[in-house]
Amino acid sequence: MFSILTSIRRSTNGVNGDGSDLQKLTDKAVPEGEFVIGEDSQRVIFLGKEEGAATPDVYLAGMGKSKEWKKLTNNDYYESDLSISSDGKNVLYSAFIDGSRDIFLVDTIDSKEKRLTQSQGYEHFISFSPDGKDILYTREGLDFSSKIFIFNMATGEEKEIYKTSLQINNLMWSADGKQILFTSSRDNKTNIFVIDADGSNELKLTKESADYKNIIWPSIEKILVFIVQDTNGSKLSVMDLSSRQIIPLEDVTPEKLSWSPR
Repeated sequence: MFSILTSIRRSTNGVNGDGSDLQKLTDKAVPEGEFVIGEDSQRVIFLGKEEGAATPDVYLAGMGKSKEWKKLTNNDYYESDLSISSDGKNVLYSAFIDGSRDIFLVDTIDSKEKRLTQSQGYEHFISFSPDGKDILYTREGLDFSSKIFIFNMATGEEKEIYKTSLQINNLMWSADGKQILFTSSRDNKTNIFVIDADGSNELKLTKESADYKNIIWPSIEKILVFIVQDTNGSKLSVMDLSSRQIIPLEDVTPEKLSWSPR
């Protein structure tokens, strides 16, 4: 059995699965934009703005018994695309600086920052690999291309594994790190695709095009969960990956989704 939660409002609280022990997490900065919960469910990273600040920064807050609170960045950039490593030691974000949008790494222990990329493109959909050894992202180039890169944390080298003349969205790893999923629009039709982690063996998963949003690939890897949006509204849906059949579940608002096995 499993449960799917649709978020219809921005939450700044932590709460147990049964709805008990409500905990306010953000007291010193107002949340602005995205937030990501760590794999161990003990930390959350989010974009927040202190009173009087011109731009938001990246914050870390402890969950449960932890009272940890850290401001990880302090700059005038507009950060986005947050990701936290599986061990909770590092956080990724992208920021627009020097005419391009590049990737930065910040240590959650001492808040030391490191710029990982410096290109003339626009990098987004950034995420750590499940083992934390690599970083996945797209780069929108000045030649109107969309490329998928993998950045090796040990060597500092980036490798282009996929290129298309059309925009890539909803980029993500499979739970075992062996495959990569994304959406792409071709001939005005948007579909869901999957490739191997080296960029080979492209496969179109969807039989019909649609506006697929907020895709989740659960760790069980047998289904996809997403929202299908059209002129009639937004429908929470599930795809059985073995048959590639899409099952509509219910009408929802087009907000973030989260997944919880039970």
